[in-house]
Amino acid sequence: QQETTEHADIVAKLKRQQADEVGQLKEELQQTLGLLLLHEQQAADLTAELVASKADLMADLAASKAELVAELEATRVELTASKAELAAIKESQGADPERMTGC
Repeated sequence: QQETTEHADIVAKLKRQQADEVGQLKEELQQTLGLLLLHEQQAADLTAELVASKADLMADLAASKAELVAELEATRVELTASKAELAAIKESQGADPERMTGC
């Protein structure tokens, strides 16, 4: 009967150790899961920031493009006006022979 008691004690001790190990593993698993959820949330936050930054950059790019197009058009208009002025000057000089000869 003493062997049966010793056997039961050993079995009880092993079951307690196993229960402790299972408890530790569950705790580690919960901590790991918590970290995983935290990293997932951080990744979602970073993704949202990147999307917002991209939208800002695209808006800035569109505004810069519009400015450049407007400046280019204004320069084109100025050049066209200058060309017309130059043509008018050449025409007026062509109509006045004294200006051409300098006499």
